[in-house]
Amino acid sequence: MRQGCQGWTPSFFVSGILLLALSITFAMYARSEKAVDDANDQRHLSLKLADELRQSSDDLTRMVRSYVDTGNPIYIQYYQQILDIREGRRPRPEGYDRPYWDFFKLDGRPPRPDSGQRISLMNLMMQAGFTQQELHRLEEAKLHSDALTQREFAAIELVRSADSTDHARIDQARGMLFDQEYNRRKASIMAPIDDFMVMMEARTRQAVESAAQRATMIRWLFVFLGLALMYMLWNIQGALRKTLGGSVDEVHGHITRLGRGDFSNDIPVRAGQEDSVMAWLAETRLQLQQMEEKRKENEQQLRIAATAFETQEGMMITDADRNIIRVNRAFTEITGYGMEEVLGRNPSLLSSGRHDKDFFREIYLTLGREGHWQGEIFDRHKDGHIYPKWLSITTVRDDSTQITHYVGSFADITERKAAEEKILNLAFYDTLTALPNRRLLMERLGHAIAKRTRIASHGALLFLDLDNFKALNDTQGHQVGDELLVEVAGRLTACVREADTVARLGGDEFIVLLDDLDEPGEHAAIQAQVVAEKILVSLNRPYLLSTGQFHCSTSIGIVLFVDPTTPPDTLLSRADTAMYAAKKGGKNTFRFFDPAMQHALEHRTELESALRQAITGEQLRLHYQVQTDALGRTLGMEALVRWQHPRQGLLVPGNFIPLAEETGIILDIGRWVLKTACDQLGAWQVRSETRHLTMAVNVSTRQFYQTDFVAQVKAAITTAGGVPTQLKLELTESMVLQDMDNAIAKMGELKALGVILSMDDFGTGYSSLSYLKNLPFDQIKIDKSFVQGIESNRSDALIVHSIINLGKTMGMHVVAEGVETAAQLELLKEMGCTEFQGYYFGKPRPVEHWRSESSRPAGPPASRHNSAAHQR
Repeated sequence: MRQGCQGWTPSFFVSGILLLALSITFAMYARSEKAVDDANDQRHLSLKLADELRQSSDDLTRMVRSYVDTGNPIYIQYYQQILDIREGRRPRPEGYDRPYWDFFKLDGRPPRPDSGQRISLMNLMMQAGFTQQELHRLEEAKLHSDALTQREFAAIELVRSADSTDHARIDQARGMLFDQEYNRRKASIMAPIDDFMVMMEARTRQAVESAAQRATMIRWLFVFLGLALMYMLWNIQGALRKTLGGSVDEVHGHITRLGRGDFSNDIPVRAGQEDSVMAWLAETRLQLQQMEEKRKENEQQLRIAATAFETQEGMMITDADRNIIRVNRAFTEITGYGMEEVLGRNPSLLSSGRHDKDFFREIYLTLGREGHWQGEIFDRHKDGHIYPKWLSITTVRDDSTQITHYVGSFADITERKAAEEKILNLAFYDTLTALPNRRLLMERLGHAIAKRTRIASHGALLFLDLDNFKALNDTQGHQVGDELLVEVAGRLTACVREADTVARLGGDEFIVLLDDLDEPGEHAAIQAQVVAEKILVSLNRPYLLSTGQFHCSTSIGIVLFVDPTTPPDTLLSRADTAMYAAKKGGKNTFRFFDPAMQHALEHRTELESALRQAITGEQLRLHYQVQTDALGRTLGMEALVRWQHPRQGLLVPGNFIPLAEETGIILDIGRWVLKTACDQLGAWQVRSETRHLTMAVNVSTRQFYQTDFVAQVKAAITTAGGVPTQLKLELTESMVLQDMDNAIAKMGELKALGVILSMDDFGTGYSSLSYLKNLPFDQIKIDKSFVQGIESNRSDALIVHSIINLGKTMGMHVVAEGVETAAQLELLKEMGCTEFQGYYFGKPRPVEHWRSESSRPAGPPASRHNSAAHQR
């Protein structure tokens, strides 16, 4: 192999020299080609400058003659500009090879902008590299041109001094520009320029030809050196192949296989190549193969020994069937089992029972796939106690990659787990109250905010500050203050859901994080308010501390959040701001950060309080709306509740019934309406003219499903002395369908009392026709939305007609609500309806109004009402 190297190393040296010579030759060739280009550029520049001198002279002549012929001063301006450019007093035009010819347009503006370069034509010629003889001829032409310019200026002055009638001066000026002397001087300019062109042409042509000849010689030298280099590289390739003993790809392939540990295939060595790289590789392969065979003989025992006993941790080795075959001393110390107790047994004898079969199946799947597994696991000590340990398992495989053993190492991590838990508590929990601290709160708040990208529900943050805490600390000491804080933490935790977070920021400041509130902001605000009110009540109860009883209220700031981009610090700051607003509002209260929502909640709270006072303060009123037959005779009345608000006046149900239903006040209102209506029904029994009247009362869903509702009805009728068969209870279909079985049973009890049952707002439910046959109603009331459309809407008319026919078929009375015009009344009569109610017969009025009306003839009042206002 050394001889091969000695054969091709000199070739490398010669090739390097040839490559260097080739590079130098190429550089010389490039310079020669550049010289040809420079010579051509010199020639072009010379022609351009000479032509510019000649052209400027011609243009000056043209301008001065035009001025003499026309008298137009613009040509004098052009004439002077040409002189200024040629003498360097004016910037030359930008990017323009012939700056004088066609230099000006008819509008007087130059076709190209100025370049900003001020240099005379003669200076340009001196910089162009002309010979002294060539410059002499150009200077001679320039002198003649300047002399001619003097003659032209004289002609210009003659024309300037003459007026329009002085033809003699103008003719004299024209003669100066067109006579033989002028032409002779013009020729004296052109002759030196022509001589210059001949000299310059001869000089530049010779330079171009000389550079071209030199470039040709260098080009041939470059080709020769290139061929010589190719020949030397060919020789190097042959010598290299002889040294390697094969191609580069063959050598690379054998080296790659050896590097991967594949020694199975022989490496062929051709005759005469015993000293080549290929022969060396063949010898190396044999040596490596022998070493590999020897290594495999001891590998299995070495693996077991090295894995099992290099550590002081508990060690356990099993066979492929997971039977224990060896353990170390640390195993016995940790598990309590001696070697003789575990040999031949399955490791499951250590199982704590906390992990199911899937857990262990996943471990062995990982071992089969990756060859190792590690993780935390709980085992049972021989004495029965359960302890955590960190377990690492490794597989041992034979030559055919089959698993022969499992090696496990483990350590008891009981103390480490306890330390980790202690560190975790110190990092994320308040040491006094055991509540989450600021760090954990901000983490949970960040998660709650991020959830808003997936769900549309609101969250709320409540910032609490104890109102009298500083006074307690100052007067009774920090130990008593700590007792109060612990008690407050317990009460706060009891006020919220398990999924919510109660945290202590520090001092007497606490945070409550409410997650997953309702989606509408108004509902979420109400939910947050309910929690805040619950907290206020809980924290306002007396505290029994070591020094005695203590009272402490709190101020709460509330902020809602739904925007996932809001930073947690911003929410905390807003809640803090709202808390201070609560402090300013008198303490022991809460405030929302959103002023509009705060106002709405205050208004709702005020309305709720006023509504409760309305019941006890006798502010509720019953108004009655008449129900008539087809002849206009009064059949009965419907009792409709009104609220005589002390400041807002008379309020209709739409202004307060929804709030009453939401807060549960509707139960008190319902009881009052039922009792008052029954009292009026009893009062009608003592008068012959009103004894026949029925009383219709609306029943709310909550009121109907009270367990003692039937008893309430019976008591109201009995106490008032009314007749049950003249009391009509109006129920809606949706109310009854909430709990069909319960509703039917309760309706049966009411029917047994003799009470009339009326289905209110018929036609607006979900399945009126399918359920009507199962419900014991005596009467159905056609919803006013259909009645008011029967004149203009054919569909409404058909629905009303169908309901009337359905009622007749099922033996029910049908009452049409919302009758407002005579036309509606006549259409309903034509359809067969016999009972009516609406503004056409009268608005809901106090009972006193109907007493005064009782002396009048039956029938609709003289004034007709055509209002679309809600009748209830």
